[in-house]
Amino acid sequence: MHWLLIAIWAPLLWAISNHIDKYLITKYGEGIGIKGLIVFSSLFSILIVALFYHLDPNIYSIFLSNRIMLMISGVFYTIAILLYLYALSQDEASIVTPTFQLIPVFAFALGFIFLGEVMTGRQIFGGLIVILGAIFISTDFVNFRFRKGLFFLMLFSSLIFAGENVLFKVGAGENFYNGVFWQAVGIFISGITLFIIPSFRREFLSIFKKNALLISGFSSLVEITTITGNILISRSLLLAPVVAMVLMVESFQPVFVFILGILITLLIPAFGEENLSKRVILQKLCAIAIILTGSFLLYF
Repeated sequence: MHWLLIAIWAPLLWAISNHIDKYLITKYGEGIGIKGLIVFSSLFSILIVALFYHLDPNIYSIFLSNRIMLMISGVFYTIAILLYLYALSQDEASIVTPTFQLIPVFAFALGFIFLGEVMTGRQIFGGLIVILGAIFISTDFVNFRFRKGLFFLMLFSSLIFAGENVLFKVGAGENFYNGVFWQAVGIFISGITLFIIPSFRREFLSIFKKNALLISGFSSLVEITTITGNILISRSLLLAPVVAMVLMVESFQPVFVFILGILITLLIPAFGEENLSKRVILQKLCAIAIILTGSFLLYF
């Protein structure tokens, strides 16, 4: 199968996850909240641990230092998701998710600082354009205010995600299954740690008092779609002639989030509604275009 037919499903699956996250936060935020959802998400990773142990039982074939690095990347992943969920609670998914394109900007910067990777002038310029797009999408032109809370939550989330990506890249090397296994262990340890904190524990336990089956089902679907997207990207990286092509496909996630947001609003508004005014839609389209332009300069 052509690598593009595999890779293109990843940003679509991630976009579906973004809208499910938004639905859970909007519908069940009161009384359950983000703290309960992040604990559930983190503890769910035990299933990933079991699955990838089954796929590759030789989990100790990498050095101890690499395992620790991968587990730390799992902790980073959990923190980044927590910040993202708080940002998602403040605004629409199609406004929040485009700023995830800051991740490769920070990844290039971290690679330059810690791995000695070289950044060209074109890539630096592309990174600045992506940042400009993130600022543009975070600005409320109707009320003439900058959503600084949303912007900085996603800024730090993207920075931590970039750190997680670098740690995973260095720790896993070419061993994808071992990498995912030990990262999932780190995520699960994060979940246990958060569960010990009373406020996180209360919100997590409240899930089983209110619509436990529905919330658990949706939360599980988020994890499954996210991980499936990650696996598809990893597979396409092995098939594509140029890695940058796959990374460019990833940057289409905001486009899918935007399209799904419109479809959900028009067809199933009970699941979520987004502002479809001409001014807001035009702003989102401009921001996405700016970010995609910056992403293209980053990867090519």
